[in-house]
Amino acid sequence: MLGTNYPFEYELTADTVSESSKLQWYELRLKNISNDAFTDLEVYVRLGDAQGIADSENRSFGTLMPNESKTMSFQAPTWTTDEANIIVHGHHRDSSFYWDSAWEENKEEFQLKEKNEKQRKREKRILEVKGEIEKIDEAIDKKSKENEEDVEKWMSGEANP
Repeated sequence: MLGTNYPFEYELTADTVSESSKLQWYELRLKNISNDAFTDLEVYVRLGDAQGIADSENRSFGTLMPNESKTMSFQAPTWTTDEANIIVHGHHRDSSFYWDSAWEENKEEFQLKEKNEKQRKREKRILEVKGEIEKIDEAIDKKSKENEEDVEKWMSGEANP
């Protein structure tokens, strides 16, 4: 099974079957196709069909850099062949991240979410800067008023030059 669901490309392949245990080996290749790193990644695969669902163990993928691929191998019962979901959770840009290959989210929707987050952070920073500018303006106004008072005193002869 080969698929792409932004920000990952994935390939799940079935390998050899152990007749004695009725388990099949699977290999998952997960590739980061975005321009950002994903950290603290945990990955597992949910396989299923009409007979039930079997989950692989969670596997730590650590960090997945842009264009980097990592693989994991696992065993599951041989009857789990009809459907597969790859589930990833971890961190992206200092926020919790959850991804499921079954979602219909596409690149444009993911990028829109990122853009909205960037816009929110930008707007927050603008408000912080405006607050800083207001404080500076207040300090300038106060100093200007003090200077005007000093000039008035000097002009009236109340203050020595």
